[in-house]
Amino acid sequence: MRIERYLKGRDWINGGEIERLAIGVGYKGSTASRVLRLLAEEGVLETRYDDKGAHSVFYKTHETV
Repeated sequence: MRIERYLKGRDWINGGEIERLAIGVGYKGSTASRVLRLLAEEGVLETRYDDKGAHSVFYKTHETV
């Protein structure tokens, strides 16, 4: 999946950044958000919430050792 490949090996990425990247390649930002949530629910991605006003969520892949 394109989002998972983008996140692999990267540090925490804000969900809004993924939405902007998706829009840049012709997808709806809301579709990217939905895919991120589904991947997190499936355990493919880790999530971290920043509740400093904006209530942002950050994503990254699980690191395998």
